[in-house]
Amino acid sequence: MTLPDPTKHEDWEIAEAAEKNMKRIEQVAEEFGLERDELLPYGHYIAKIDYKRVLNRLKDKP
Repeated sequence: MTLPDPTKHEDWEIAEAAEKNMKRIEQVAEEFGLERDELLPYGHYIAKIDYKRVLNRLKDKP
């Protein structure tokens, strides 16, 4: 993926080009081994992680 040259393009143009290749947050979470209920989504591409749920799930694992 090649992004537009930042010295020749506006920020919104660079962001628009980058968004075409962004993974959905559910896919990223799956790649990291997170459960769906451990996410606090903010749209399709951004989320916070509910770390208390993650720690609770992993408490018995080394």
